[in-house]
Amino acid sequence: MDNLTHSVVGLGIGALIDRSVPAEPASDAQRVRTRLLLTIGCLASNFPDLDLVLTKLLEAPLGYLLHHRGHTHTLLAALGEVALLLGLVWLLWPAARGLLRTSPRARFAALLMACVGMVLHISMDGLNVYGVHPFWPFDARWYYGDLIFIVEPVFWIAFGIPLALMARGPVWRGLLLALLVGVPVAVTFAGFLQWGSLAGLLALGGTLAWGCGINIYEPTRRS
Repeated sequence: MDNLTHSVVGLGIGALIDRSVPAEPASDAQRVRTRLLLTIGCLASNFPDLDLVLTKLLEAPLGYLLHHRGHTHTLLAALGEVALLLGLVWLLWPAARGLLRTSPRARFAALLMACVGMVLHISMDGLNVYGVHPFWPFDARWYYGDLIFIVEPVFWIAFGIPLALMARGPVWRGLLLALLVGVPVAVTFAGFLQWGSLAGLLALGGTLAWGCGINIYEPTRRS
């Protein structure tokens, strides 16, 4: 899958886990936890694609074919990737480190999000024709679903619109919505997407915006 899809899905799952785990007692701690889970969700959902760095070791397209979706896209390597990601968060983010020291809820949610994000990336990559070999080295067979294309705008809209509407402040909300609408429009003008498909995507986005019950210009106040 493309990395925009991985990102919006990871952010969506991060928001879901944050809302599913009981809130932190202090509002400041809760804000840190929300940012933490969204960040881990986005990063974990892209982390296995670090193997793209290795593709430069050989000339194209051989480097891409040999190294992409290789070891980093296995369940065994995902364990090390989870440890690496959480270690970087611990070392580089003082506020998150303080929260993780004191809150068992935050530790559980962060570990869960990191694991789910890694597995989600591998699973989503297995839905297209390229496939993955997640059980290597125990099983070297490749698995693929041949269900969706590598670039899938439906995911951009389905996950991106609700996330954009959750953004604080009209400026951020407007910028994110403009990006989510602008990219499919640009892709359509470039000839990679049919106008009928664009209309369907915009209808889906409008339905989701209406279903969220949020006015994008004047957000509802929470009691």
